[in-house]
Parts: sequence; C-alpha cells; structure tokens
Amino acid sequence: MDSVSNIIEDGQGKIVFSVENADYMYGQEVKDLKIYTGKSYTDVLTLDKDCVYQKEADGSYFVRVVDENHYLVDEMEIEIGFEAEEVVGVLNIDEGTLCDSGYKELLKSRVE
Repeated sequence: MDSVSNIIEDGQGKIVFSVENADYMYGQEVKDLKIYTGKSYTDVLTLDKDCVYQKEADGSYFVRVVDENHYLVDEMEIEIGFEAEEVVGVLNIDEGTLCDSGYKELLKSRVE
C-alpha cells in the first residue's frame, strides 16, 4: 500500500496502492475489487444473510427456526458477530439449527 488518506468524505476514505502486472490508469475506479486483510476466523458459525432479518430499522436481528420439513418451530433473536459478502457470523445459535431463508423477503417492504 502506498498511502492512506486521513480525510473522510461522505463516510469514505482513500487508499492508494500499487498493483503489479495490471493495466489500470491512475484514478480509474475499479468495481468489485477485493482486498484481503489477512484476517481469518476459525470455529465460527455462519448463516446465509437471507436467513437473518430485522423487524424494524436498526432493531434486533432474528432468524426463523424450521424443522426438517420446513415447518416453523421458533423465532430466535440472534447477535451478529461480523458480516462478509453473503454470510454473517452469529454468536448465540446452535450448530445444526435449520433456518428459513425466505422470510426476510416478506418483511423487507415493511421494514424499509
């Protein structure tokens, strides 16, 4: 990394770095660029983001627990540990718990 700006505009900062063997122009915006930080997590339980929903904006996070036949068993409040592209790390749910990945879409219009 060549430099990191300490000026924040609209909640964003700038990082300038060199890319070997790449054909980019200075100032060119590169979409979908992934920068790996070297951090890794072990023994982490993750869920697909589609399983996690909020009942109100800035509210708690929940999942709907289902059985093997996809029947609703329970609704659980969960804690989010971290977010990645398509998954979230959760703190207080047991491994092997089956979650409904479709309910979030039903609630989306109500929460926004």
